[in-house]
This record gives sequence, C-alpha cells and structure tokens, in this order.
Amino acid sequence: MESAKKGLTDFFRSELEALRKRIGEEDMGSSLWSCGVMEQAPVLVMVWNAGENDWDSEVHSVAAAIQNMLLKAYGLGLGSLWIADIYYAIEPLTEYLGKPWKLMAAVTLGWPAEDPEAPPRKTVEEVAEFRS
Repeated sequence: MESAKKGLTDFFRSELEALRKRIGEEDMGSSLWSCGVMEQAPVLVMVWNAGENDWDSEVHSVAAAIQNMLLKAYGLGLGSLWIADIYYAIEPLTEYLGKPWKLMAAVTLGWPAEDPEAPPRKTVEEVAEFRS
C-alpha cells in the first residue's frame, strides 16, 4: 500500500520533472533537492493558511506557527526544514491535496543525520539600525 507521503512526493517530483523540461534545472532553485529531503524525511507536514480574509497578518501568523514548530522540534532533538520550494508546483499540489485553503509551505521532521556547528552569530549592530 502506498503511503500518503510517498504519493505526494512522487507527484511533486513528477511536476518538478515536467517543469525542468520546460524551463531548465538552472531556473528551479533548490526545488529538486528539497523534494529529495521531503522523500527522505520520516515526517512531512503540509502547512496551510485557512484564513478567510486574505489578510497579510494571516500569512504572518502561519509563518510564526512554522517557526514555533521548528523551535519545538529543535528542543526535542529533531531536525527540521522549512520548505518553500513547493511554490514551483503550488497549483498542482493544492489540487492534488484537495483542500480549500492556501498552501503555504512544507516542513520536514526527523532525527538529524549530523549535528553541524552553528554559524557565528552576527551582532545586533550588524543586523539592525537604531535612530533616536
């Protein structure tokens, strides 16, 4: 029996392969790599915006919810990845999944294969400007 995740990732890959034939791989960002991550991860969460008002704040709320999910996963020792590359096939994926909401992202979760060093943090002065 085919799993729901395998069916979804097989569908996504087929859409990406069709896109590759039309526009070339160099114009597809990291979408093929992201699909591979989705195929390998034990858990794949598709994230929707079920808001009915089409407000920018609904999109912000979904982004905050995704960030909270990633932080909780990290706290549990899990690896995670926020995948926006679904936008390369957003309409076919939305139709495939058959939901009335706006598809926003995918999130993969699983036990990390490695524990890389975090990059050095920038200082507040490097990323913000304060004026009086």
